[in-house]
Amino acid sequence: MRKHLMFLLALPAWPATYHFGAIWDGAKVWKDACITVEAGLIKSVGACSGASIDLSRYTAIPGLIDVHTHLTYVLENRVSQAGRTAAVVYLARDNARKTLETGVTTVRDLGASGYTDIAMRDLINQGRLPGPRMFVAGYGLSVPRGRNRSPGTADGPDEVKRVVREQVDAGADVIKMYGSTGSGRDVSGTQTFTFECMQAACDTAHALGKRIAIHSYGPDGARDAVRAGTDSLEHATDMDDATIAEMVRRKTFYVPTVDHNRLLRGQLSPVELSAGGGGRPERLHPPQPGDRAQGLPRRCAIRDGVGRGLHDVRREYARARVVRAGWHDTRAGAESGHGERRGTAGAGEIARRDSGGDGCGCGRGGRRSVGRYPGGNSEGSVGHEGR
Repeated sequence: MRKHLMFLLALPAWPATYHFGAIWDGAKVWKDACITVEAGLIKSVGACSGASIDLSRYTAIPGLIDVHTHLTYVLENRVSQAGRTAAVVYLARDNARKTLETGVTTVRDLGASGYTDIAMRDLINQGRLPGPRMFVAGYGLSVPRGRNRSPGTADGPDEVKRVVREQVDAGADVIKMYGSTGSGRDVSGTQTFTFECMQAACDTAHALGKRIAIHSYGPDGARDAVRAGTDSLEHATDMDDATIAEMVRRKTFYVPTVDHNRLLRGQLSPVELSAGGGGRPERLHPPQPGDRAQGLPRRCAIRDGVGRGLHDVRREYARARVVRAGWHDTRAGAESGHGERRGTAGAGEIARRDSGGDGCGCGRGGRRSVGRYPGGNSEGSVGHEGR
């Protein structure tokens, strides 16, 4: 049966109670229960009493969180070269809308040109553009490649420190660093920045009250990124046991971008990646021998969150994509609900850290956490038809 999603994103300022057939609050399922909201915050979850808005054909869950997106990446931009960057926010509006329609109400967007991600974040916050709440990085730090340089290009620790400060000054919520090759259709994993450069980026970001996410395929970049103090490690294939142990010790977040990692493992073609990659949860592969990117969190106590790693949101009806990103862990014997928690509470912990405080900033006003439903949380919710 086709699923229909419903979002509670623009709730009235006055108190309102919504009656659902079932509510998953991040820890347990409430049957035939109500959510009461006031001023955009959840006031209570529990048994219904008094008048309510009937949404009983829906099951409500906390809004899903994707902690690795590139919403400003579009496959077709036919605007003339001079105006191409200026056109990106307009062209990327479909990515923001479709992401919201999949049930994702918060994203961490890791790298964009021309600070288009900052523009999208601000337009969404102002209510001028429909989309998820965004934590953004501005330009991701990258090493020089020939004559091609951008505001994110850095060569050596001193330049790394300067570029980090510039991203923070521009309004970035989190710092992104490309610690290895491997992106899009490039499935290589050669380390780019040295350990000293990674450490300079981490130290500078932390001194400025920001978290840092380091992109790394291959064992060498992952090892140095963790040692340098990254807050989250993105992609991270072929990690060795020592790196995994260090992640556990440091409580480093692991963000397995499942879709792109499937491409790297030869289980998804570049065409399928761009198109959204299939659509059935059984196509997500179980952990393979020697695969150090999948199935590790439950065995090694690595803190993790869901990141799809998609560059262009093409599947209009990929409704459960974020939850499916944890599906292979369940198939491999992980506890029930692990995939959902990766897409809510686990990812919410990363978002809260990226906001630089105990409140995740997911919404306007007040200290709020995400991924769970106790009183005082943000109102972002998703409902799907059925119980």
